[in-house]
Parts: sequence; C-alpha cells; structure tokens
Amino acid sequence: MKDKFETIYSAIDEIILAHGKPRKTEFGGGVWDAQEEFKIYKKQIKEGVTNLQMKMITTYFEKKFGGKKK
Repeated sequence: MKDKFETIYSAIDEIILAHGKPRKTEFGGGVWDAQEEFKIYKKQIKEGVTNLQMKMITTYFEKKFGGKKK
C-alpha cells in the first residue's frame, strides 16, 4: 500500500504524462496542461501537508516537468 507521499508523487507523474494529450469532452475538451492541473492539485492537497512539504512537492513537479514548460 502506498503512503500519502508516494500517492502524491505518483499523481504528479500522471499529471506530467498527460500534458499536451487530448482531454476527453467530459473533462472540458482541449488538451491537458500540467501547470494548470498542478495548481488545482495543490489546492486539493494543501490541508494535508505542511508548508515545507508543499515546497518539496512543488520542487519535485518543477524538476520533473522541466523542459516541457510552455
């Protein structure tokens, strides 16, 4: 069973993998934008993590997303 942070990092990996791929109509159509999705995800998890943990999570996203930024 994954712990909370393994789940968070796995979700971030999935967000990055979906970047630029077509989004189903039921999710609004268009294409997935990892930066937009990560902002939403941070709001969803903010109650369960400390500020330092959020900084580490954000750093992980930024390093993994790297050169894929617009």
